Amino acid sequence: MSDAVVRRERSYRGISIRLAREYLVKLGGDAVEDDRVAADAWSASLSAQKVSIGPTLTLTEVTVAFEGEPETLDPLIERFSQKAIAPLPLDGDVLLYAGATASVGPERIEPLLRTVQAHLRERRGAYRRRYESAFEDDERRVLLVPTDHWASLGDELGLPDREVDAARRAHAQQLKRIGSKTDRREEFETALEIRGAVVIGKFSMSRTSAKLRSRARSTYLSMVGALRSRRDRASSASSANVSEYTPS
Repeated sequence: MSDAVVRRERSYRGISIRLAREYLVKLGGDAVEDDRVAADAWSASLSAQKVSIGPTLTLTEVTVAFEGEPETLDPLIERFSQKAIAPLPLDGDVLLYAGATASVGPERIEPLLRTVQAHLRERRGAYRRRYESAFEDDERRVLLVPTDHWASLGDELGLPDREVDAARRAHAQQLKRIGSKTDRREEFETALEIRGAVVIGKFSMSRTSAKLRSRARSTYLSMVGALRSRRDRASSASSANVSEYTPS
């Protein structure tokens, strides 16, 4: 490395040091220690800590300290982040459905579902062993859980009831959407009458699937912007009507 070496730190939730190390090795590094990966033009040190995101819940947060020349680190960090920050395993129209049917602002839906997903991914092994799998492909696994499961998960995350309801609706709607695509809609709707659904994303995702999910997310964000504009126009019109009103 030259004298122009810089150090940049990035933190990621919902992954482990082992998984972060594997990603860095796939990006051209060698695991010189359990918590350090190095290549000719860069190196990365790994550390982990538990962070609290609710009154009773903690998640593992992995911090990666990258060192190297800026022109080397920029693409490296971008490629690593694409692997570490896995896409939501929920389709864009499912996010729209959750935002439209739950009492949660559209701008809050995606951050809420990412918080829930980070919690689920850390416990994916336990979920897989404990609950029945309704559907699985290369992007996600959908499990059937007791009807009170979402209430318990909301308590762990410290979420208000309306946000728990939004997350529950989104996961159930994703299973219904999968049912429509696989000719199993009636089967899944019957199952959801007595149980809930939990969708857990997988870290591996094909390039085509990632592009489709990115396109769906762009559509979702455009819809969020449209909803905000509509809300602002309605608010402005309401204010104008109030100011123009003169009591007789």
